[in-house]
Amino acid sequence: MICSRFIYFPVRSKTFTKKGIIILAVAAPVFILAAGYSTAFLSFLPIASYYTDTGLVSYTLEHGLGIRLFESITNVSVFSALGLISKAALIWYENQVVSKDRERQNLRTELAMLKAQVNPHFLFNTLNNIKSLISSSPENAAHTVRKLKDIMRYMIYDSSGETVPLSSEAGHIGNYLELERIRYADRGFIEYKTEIQDDGAPVPPLIFMPFIENAFKHGNKLGTPPNVIIKLSESDGEVNFSVRNRKKETYAERPRNSGFGLAGIRQRLDLIFGGSYELKIIDGEKTYEVNLKLKLYES
Repeated sequence: MICSRFIYFPVRSKTFTKKGIIILAVAAPVFILAAGYSTAFLSFLPIASYYTDTGLVSYTLEHGLGIRLFESITNVSVFSALGLISKAALIWYENQVVSKDRERQNLRTELAMLKAQVNPHFLFNTLNNIKSLISSSPENAAHTVRKLKDIMRYMIYDSSGETVPLSSEAGHIGNYLELERIRYADRGFIEYKTEIQDDGAPVPPLIFMPFIENAFKHGNKLGTPPNVIIKLSESDGEVNFSVRNRKKETYAERPRNSGFGLAGIRQRLDLIFGGSYELKIIDGEKTYEVNLKLKLYES
């Protein structure tokens, strides 16, 4: 046990680097032999004192090492290996915890940036629309300002927690789409349908918005409506979200799955839901579709 402690405590994370492993490979046999000989010698001293009153050291060296050396080296090797394995397991676990904490912190930072960031094109277009409405329809202009205020309040304040009620997220999407509709003469350009059983079902804030913003960023603004179709439903703790948009004619020239940080979204979903979600991307010839299924809790 003492030998395992000598191995356990000095070992650090840097021990498991290439240089550290080489040093450990050289030092371990030396340590095991030295500890084995010392253990064999010390353990035989009481026996030697029984057979002789003088010359304990010489008697032990002559008779004790041969009897106890193999057993001592074996025990030292086993306990040292156990100490090394347990410390390696502890270091691995601590590194996993630190890595997960770092991932969570990074995602919190990304979410904070997402909340603080308003799509400049969306804001610019909305302000232009408000400017036009002030002279032609003051009531609609005031209504648009209220919707923009609701969006800003939700992004900055209401979504500060790790989760928000699904109804609040659905309302935020509705406000966003209402301001987007102003840009199009045909109100049927955007189709948005919701069917939610549990309004308080907890979902991560702004989890759907990158997909929706992507649909408008890369979507085709021409053609027969609806050009953007969004569906959000919840039943028995399972949320189904989908968004489909027509592609621009030049979209085929763009790399597939580009433009909206799909890897970052998957990382956030992995961290929050583990295996309790399903994300499918259908990159067709003329349409782009996202289907996201979240399992919030067992029904």
